[in-house]
Amino acid sequence: MSQGIQTIYSGECFKSRLEVRWAIFLKALGLEYEYEKQAYGLLSGWYLPDFWIPRLRVWLEVKPYSGGDIDTLRYRELALSTGCPHLCVRGRPEPNRYSVSVQLPKRGSSIRKASFAESETKARKLILVDEHHSWEVRKGAPICSLATQPALHDSTWLNEASKFAVSYFEEQNRN
Repeated sequence: MSQGIQTIYSGECFKSRLEVRWAIFLKALGLEYEYEKQAYGLLSGWYLPDFWIPRLRVWLEVKPYSGGDIDTLRYRELALSTGCPHLCVRGRPEPNRYSVSVQLPKRGSSIRKASFAESETKARKLILVDEHHSWEVRKGAPICSLATQPALHDSTWLNEASKFAVSYFEEQNRN
């Protein structure tokens, strides 16, 4: 298992640059987060999720696109015990460079190999989309068909957040 490079961002020490990229992405979307908020003693062992997003009431775990231990059992267990969805994001917050899996707090409910999109409604909402379904990223939201909840895959909002996350490290490398 490879170790990430500890990086300080916004006064907080993150375990990897990948976590910082996602922290920047979340902030650029206007989503406040709490980094490593609380460890949970689960039946499968102790688990410390990377991010808690209070407004959406979801957990977010960040992993490299290849490698990194994906512990679906533990993610499902956390979702069931807290009643809040768990998202595992693999890769960088850039178009076509990540994949998201979700464990919902209902037995057997999950979404795999999804990507973020923006709802086509007037109110800006973050949703996840796979081949057939969409899910508004928030506790209590149902999984819908794409026909009932259409999505903007090439969203300016999401693209700008991705660019912001990339430019932060480009700027750091120049300094």
